Amino acid sequence: MMYKLIAEPAQEPITLAEAKAFARIDVSDDDAIITELITRARKFIEEMTSLALFDQTWDCYLDEMPTVLRFHVTPLKSVTGLYYTDVDGSEFTEDAAHYIADTYGDRLIMKQDEVYEGYTYARNWIGWRVRFQAGETSYPEWSKDLTKRLVAFMYDNRDEEISPALMSEIARHKVWYL
Repeated sequence: MMYKLIAEPAQEPITLAEAKAFARIDVSDDDAIITELITRARKFIEEMTSLALFDQTWDCYLDEMPTVLRFHVTPLKSVTGLYYTDVDGSEFTEDAAHYIADTYGDRLIMKQDEVYEGYTYARNWIGWRVRFQAGETSYPEWSKDLTKRLVAFMYDNRDEEISPALMSEIARHKVWYL
């Protein structure tokens, strides 16, 4: 299973002004660096927690379509399309009536009483693609605080690993799958 980010969030969890105020930076010489650090901090938090902190569009690529597909980018908002590719490389859309997007369980469930064209014609290597929307409606407050702290740390310690205390704080928000 592979994931590809199609559309980034429309905004970051904090503004440049918020990051500079938290890190006590008064000059504008490093504004471009700080802006990049804000994006890097958000992506780092998302990667470490398996959470999409704000609305994003993703593609999930699979060799085979399971009966139940649990997404590892959460929370799931919707599945906007299920596609299969045949051996000739042509992509087709699977009928939306054949699956259910379970936004509570962050998964796609294939209906068992249906016959799917994709199961017959999909190639056996990256034959399936699921386009989905994930993310919170607004940034969680904890993510704003962690983003500020992470940006300040990365700005002050450009060549160092992230502190264990900060890593532990981020890990508290990790989504675990059973």
